[in-house]
Amino acid sequence: MTGRFKNLKIETFSKEIDVADFIENCIDVAYFNECCSKCPNYGKTWSCPPYDFDPLDIWKEYKTFFVYARKVYTPQDMLEKTYELSDIIRIGGELTMGSFNNVDEEMWLLQKEFPGSRVIGGGRCTLCGKDNCARIFGEPCRFPDKMTYSIESLGGNVEKVLDRYFNEKIYWGADGHLAPSYIRIGGLLKK
Repeated sequence: MTGRFKNLKIETFSKEIDVADFIENCIDVAYFNECCSKCPNYGKTWSCPPYDFDPLDIWKEYKTFFVYARKVYTPQDMLEKTYELSDIIRIGGELTMGSFNNVDEEMWLLQKEFPGSRVIGGGRCTLCGKDNCARIFGEPCRFPDKMTYSIESLGGNVEKVLDRYFNEKIYWGADGHLAPSYIRIGGLLKK
């Protein structure tokens, strides 16, 4: 485990989902494009909207979506304390740092076993580093074969995915308290 936390309780779960079912129940491109438009990364990374293509076209290229998620539980002693918002954000990031990074790495390894598949990341692409995406400079993507879109950036509702297919919820730190758990979700679209 990376960082100052040892012996964290971590769960991993996955499921192969029919893409047609996924589109019908978990995709709302217009809604999530609107949500994304309020983010500071909007239009600044190639992995974030607005796009010059319809995100539904990406989903429709594939037959199944292997969804992969990792859940990190906040240690009980930390749940009993109160924190400033900046600390909630920082500690949440520290709790998930090492285990969440591995989600995308594991999908890249799995992609090698399924020719023609596509990794869907567990967040925005960070290959070029913070605030260094070629899109900012009006240039094409430097790593088009490795750049990943997130579920949300392609119109997917992660909360619905977790509820419908895993009976899980996303929690947010609020009222001075850390979330009881944090989940990162990504996957592999397969032909």
